[in-house]
Order: sequence, then structure tokens, then C-alpha cells
Amino acid sequence: MSPLQAGGRDAAMSVMAGLVVGVMGVVSLTSYSALIFSGELVPYLAQGIGIALLAGMMIALVIALSSSYRGAVALPQDIPAAVFSVVAAEIAIAASFTSNQSQLFPTLVTTLMLTSLVMGVLFLALGICKLGGLIRFIPYPVIGGFLAATGWVLLGGSIGLMTGVGLAWANLSHLLTADAAIGWGPGIVFGLIALVVTRRIRHALCFPALLMGVLLLFYLLTWLSGIGFAELSAGGWLLGPFPEGGGGLPVKLAMVTEADWAVVFQQLPSVGTILLISVIGLLLNASALELAIKKDVDLNRELRAAGLANLLATPVGGMMGYQYLGSSVLANRMGGRTRLVGLTVGVVCGAMFFAGASLLSYLPKFLLGGLIAFVGFDFLVDWLYGTWRRLKRFEYLIVVLIFGVSITVGFLEGVAVGILASSVLFILEYSRIHVVKHALSGRHFHSNVDRADPQLARLSDLGSQILVLKLQGFIFFGTATRLLERVRGRLERAEEPLRFLVLDFRLVSGLDSSAVMSFTKMKQLSEAEGFRMVFTNLPPGPRGQLAASDLLPPAAEEVRVFEDCDRAVEWCENDLLYGAGLDPYGYDEALSVFLARELGTVDKAERVLAYL
Repeated sequence: MSPLQAGGRDAAMSVMAGLVVGVMGVVSLTSYSALIFSGELVPYLAQGIGIALLAGMMIALVIALSSSYRGAVALPQDIPAAVFSVVAAEIAIAASFTSNQSQLFPTLVTTLMLTSLVMGVLFLALGICKLGGLIRFIPYPVIGGFLAATGWVLLGGSIGLMTGVGLAWANLSHLLTADAAIGWGPGIVFGLIALVVTRRIRHALCFPALLMGVLLLFYLLTWLSGIGFAELSAGGWLLGPFPEGGGGLPVKLAMVTEADWAVVFQQLPSVGTILLISVIGLLLNASALELAIKKDVDLNRELRAAGLANLLATPVGGMMGYQYLGSSVLANRMGGRTRLVGLTVGVVCGAMFFAGASLLSYLPKFLLGGLIAFVGFDFLVDWLYGTWRRLKRFEYLIVVLIFGVSITVGFLEGVAVGILASSVLFILEYSRIHVVKHALSGRHFHSNVDRADPQLARLSDLGSQILVLKLQGFIFFGTATRLLERVRGRLERAEEPLRFLVLDFRLVSGLDSSAVMSFTKMKQLSEAEGFRMVFTNLPPGPRGQLAASDLLPPAAEEVRVFEDCDRAVEWCENDLLYGAGLDPYGYDEALSVFLARELGTVDKAERVLAYL
């Protein structure tokens, strides 16, 4: 096949993949809009769908042209939409208290645009500063707990979409009635079926075929039952009704001046949560995409691309979006690996916007609700059930803790509690790591100085008075406390007194201020017990910290510092030998005595001396 033919085939496959993914994307965007514009906001659903389609078009086109992966698909995302649906509900409640319904839509749109604007700036800043690797520092249980809680919010949002009543304890009695169950039951069943089928059948076209099959089956059953479109719409089974036509901008920048900014500022904590999860979500998607397509992805470039896309989508309403993992992988499996994939998705979103939202009136509510429920079930199964086998029990408890706090108190509180719990768990786990790599006694561990046998024999007798501790890792209050306890244990248990404590920092990467406090207590202990502290191989950082706390000479006259452990042990040995009446640098002994000892007998020594 010639390069021209291969290029034509790739282009055709990319356009085909883009059409399939684009249609699925339109359905998803419609469901996200319905999730946000529910309850008191239902009258604005047509504008909400318009916002989602325009933002989807902008985000898809920009990232298709600027992503490091040529086949990338990007659209407004489910998790930010799920969290923003909570924001939308709070804005609606605030408007009902003030009885100023004219500000409801402008306030919501302003909050949406502000979130998109700040997200774009944040993504750009992180990408420009090359901080894409930040994802490596988010504890895995925190991510798992948050995604599990997001699954619950999506599940509740799907029930709210299908019934008009949110999932809450106060509404539970109503939701369990027969009339309400008829509304949400089919969607929940569809979500569960989709979950089982997609996990058993891994074909790329499985999910699109399932959606189309359920839609055709729905209309076949209603046709056989003699139920017309008007009856379905009047009975609340269909999305809408929507106004005819399309092409009009759903928002105007003048709405910013009409918004209730006091209510907007009240939502800033939730906006911060959306920003945090969006950064995590983008980087997770990009990292997972690398594994799926078996190619490297430039995380910093993906951040910059998503930042620019969200900035350009802000004037049209700013539905938050970034690289879509599932759609990108689906397009890749269908052979779409050029920029035409994302460009086609953008064109599909734009075409649907200009054709008018009235075309979406034919979509059953249970289908969209079931789609949201499917994503919610998928998150719950992966992150609340699947992590039970993958994580340690304490880590899994953190997942459950974040899940519980997030669905009862709030996402931001759940993330904060999760990070705090993960930090405590890390401290406990890291404290179990032995900061002492080797503990050596001077009786068996000697310097490299070549000494006479009587000196070595004396050092073997007195060597237990030297304790050499070779330290490792980062020393903080947990490990430093264990180090101090180890020294105290040596003083309490040993028969020989301790005269020298050699602390070797060659393998130490750093220490914190609380660790310095433990070394201060160790110095006080040395003064009380009569041993001397000796530091060796001090890196610049720890050296400065110890000196600032007056733990090094000249402030601490009794403390000694050497460049390496060998010189430190030599100094300790010399001091012991001086105390025993021996000169460490010389030893007077008759040659005949030396030869007799080395050769084993006096006769051998005399035979050698004859030759001298």
C-alpha cells in the first residue's frame, strides 16, 4: 500500500471513529447538562445543553490540534459535572430563599464560567511550570475514595434526572413508592446491565451498540403498545420539551453583571474541589492513556492544551473539560489515530448545537439516567469494591472514610480528611522503617589504621565502649524518636559504659526540625551519661540545621565532627588507647620478642635474627 493510500485509509478510519465517539459524546453531554440543570433549573435545560455542546466543540477542536497524542478526544467531563451539579443545587436553593429567580440562571452561568476560567489558568500554569508530575504525589487511597464518592453522586444525579427528586434520606420514602420506582427503575436496570455487559464484552463497539439497541427496543415497545410521541412526552418519559431551532448563543457576557456575586463567592470551596479533581483527573487520564495506546504522552503539554481549551470555552459558558480517556481509547481501537478524530468530534458537537436541541427530545430520560448510573456503578465497583483486594486494610479504610465524609459532609472535606488520614498512615508506616541501617560495636568494627596486636587486643576489650550507628533515609520525628530510644536502651542494657556514639549520616537524605529536637535531647543525654557524640558524613542541609541548634562545634565543645566514619572511629580508638596507657601511633617492642610472637617460637626468631 502506498503512503497516499495508507494516509487516506487512516483519515477515513479517523473520521469514522470521530463520528461514533462524537455521537456518544453528544449523548454524554446531554446527560451531564440534565444532571446540572435539574430540579428548579429544568426550565434552563435547553440553554444548558447548548452550553455543553458549544464548550464541547471548542474543547474538542483545541485539544485535537494541540495534544501530544494525535488521536486525542477531549470533551466536558463527568466528574466535574457531578460535583458542579451540587453547586447548581445550592445556587437554586439560595435563589429560592431570596425569591429572586431572575438572578438564578446568570448566577449559575457566572459560576460555571468562573470555574472554567480559573481551571484554564491553573492548567496553563501547571503545564508551563512543568508540574505534570504532581500526580505522583497524590496518595492512591485519596484518589480512590474521591472517585468512589463521585460514583455515588453520579448515581444520585441519575435518580434525580429520572424522577426530579434527589437521592437523600429525606426523599427515600417517596423514591420507594411504586410511581417513583417506575421512573428510576428502568434507568438503574439499564445501568447495571451496561456495567455487566461492558465488563464481559470488551469490544470497542459494544457500548454504542447497547445504547442503540436499548433506544430501538424502547420505541418498538411503545409503538406496539400504541403509545405516541406526545403521550411519552406528556408522561415525562422523554427529555425536554425544548424550543425549536438552534444556533443562538445560550449565554451572554452581560450575565456576569446580573449574577448574585455573594452566592458565587459562597461556592468557591466547591470550585476549589472541582479544580483539584480536574487536575487529578486530567493527569490520571493522560497517564492511563499512555498504557492503553503504548505510547508516551507529554503530561505538561496536555495540561497546556487543556488550559487553552478551557480558556477559549469560557465565553460560551465554560463547561469544564479535558482529555477523555474512554473516548480516546475507543477511537484508537477503531483505528482512529490522527487529529481528524478530535476534529470530527468537535464538528459533531457543533452541528448538533446549530441543528437545535429539539432533536434531543426523542431521547428517553431513563436512557440518559441509565448512562449516568452506569458511570456511577462503574466508579463504585472499581473504587469501593475493587480496592478491597488491591489495598492494605488501613489504606482501604481511608477509601471508605473519604467516601463516607464526601457523601455526608462534602467533597472538599472528604479530600481534606483523606489527605490527613493518608499523612498519618504514611507517618506510621515510615516510622517502622529502621533509620539505623547498621549498628556496630567498636569491638568488631575497627578503623583502617594498621595497629600492633597488643593494641588490637586492647581495642577488642574496650571496643564495646564505641557504638557506631549508620543512619539512612529521611529522619523525622517518628524515626528520630526511635533512634533516641535505641541509644537509651544501649545505656540501660550494656554492661560496658558507652563513651563514644558515632552517628554516620552518609545515607541520610535530610531531617526535619522535630528530628533536630531529638538530637538535642541526645546531646543532653550524653552530658548526663558521660559519652561523647561524634557526627560523620554530614550533608550540607543537616549540617546547617544541627549547627543552628548549637549541636556542632564551636557551640558544642564536646561534640566532634569528621568527614568520614573511618576518621571518626580512628579518633575514638586513639582516645581509648591513650586511656589504657598505650601510644596509638607507636609501640616499643624488642625485635626478638616481635619475631618470636609472629613466627610462633623463639628458635625460629633466633634463626631469622642470625641473618640480620
